[in-house]
Amino acid sequence: MEAIVSSVDYRRGILSELSSILEAAVDDKRLARNPMHAKSVRWPKAPQERREAWLLGIALRVRDVISP
Repeated sequence: MEAIVSSVDYRRGILSELSSILEAAVDDKRLARNPMHAKSVRWPKAPQERREAWLLGIALRVRDVISP
């Protein structure tokens, strides 16, 4: 999947949706267990980005423009 989808967040979203579908199959007794929970399944690591909060003045100006 890495070769096709570059965004880690998008890949994690795809795997999360697949896991939800498989979990529904388990609930419906069509699968014995969700294969996405196997130890051999490796989810992409979430990026450890550090994000900085806006200064209060900037946040208030954006809020005022969005919702007058």
